[in-house]
Amino acid sequence: MKSKKTLGLAAVVLTTIIWGGGFLGIQIALRAGMSSGVMVTIRFGLAAILAGIVFRKKLRGMTGRDLRNGAIAGVVMILAFYSQTLGGAYTTAANNGFITQLDAVVVPFVAWMLTGRRPRWNTIPAALLCVAGVFALTYWNAGASFSRGDLLTLVCAVLFGVHMAFLGKAAAETPFEKLLFLQLATAFVCTLPLFFFRELPTLAATDWKTAILPVLYLGVLATFVCFLLQTWAMKHVGSGTVAILTAAEGVWCALFSVLLGFDRFSWGLVVGGLTIVAAATLAEWRPGMFARKKEKEPQGETVDESGKALYNKDV
Repeated sequence: MKSKKTLGLAAVVLTTIIWGGGFLGIQIALRAGMSSGVMVTIRFGLAAILAGIVFRKKLRGMTGRDLRNGAIAGVVMILAFYSQTLGGAYTTAANNGFITQLDAVVVPFVAWMLTGRRPRWNTIPAALLCVAGVFALTYWNAGASFSRGDLLTLVCAVLFGVHMAFLGKAAAETPFEKLLFLQLATAFVCTLPLFFFRELPTLAATDWKTAILPVLYLGVLATFVCFLLQTWAMKHVGSGTVAILTAAEGVWCALFSVLLGFDRFSWGLVVGGLTIVAAATLAEWRPGMFARKKEKEPQGETVDESGKALYNKDV
């Protein structure tokens, strides 16, 4: 049992590292001339196909409620990912990664509207910490400002918060495999009109030799494989532990970004980024969250009591 817990922790850390690298994947593909629309179409097309193949035996007997939950989750998710990807074209990879973590603060407020459950005491100070972190991240250096890309990423964080809060409700009604496949498939279908009517002319301008590996990374690893790893890890590691570890996603993104020359090191990056990570951690913290589980979690349960989904969506 202890070895499975260790493997579960390793799986979560690996997932967080892959997600952190995903922001750089977005930057590389964008610099290679790939448009945001083409990127999300390929990403979700790959992930939906893989989910359909792996879970094909568990996708039978879908109900109207399953289809509704998957469709709503998929529409909100694709809007969030599109905002994130488009925002990456106008801001740094580090800002894109850190600001996305604000979704942890949004979730309790959206869950309050959906379920009537009031946010815990730590939500308000976490929100204030987030504001301070974003300020440090965007205004620390002389001449820096809150860019259009930062605003789009902030919109993305709010949408991810709505997405996760909705999953907190939908996961009790629809099995994980069906919910994951349906939202990925819905997201893919939603990208097709934009792809065919607007993005097709941009294909010729894309440097595919440079862009193909990053977009495969995003679709296969950062979307499908990470969802599987995190879901498996939740069977052996507490949801609170997973929430805390995944809050470090922005740190990995910033580390890779500076080491690979996408961003310059600055104290604003350090102070702002760590403040946002602290805010995300505070938003997820609750008494006894690291206590050892004594009972098996109910089948189909995929969210912790704060309403945060056990599978993240960040990159």
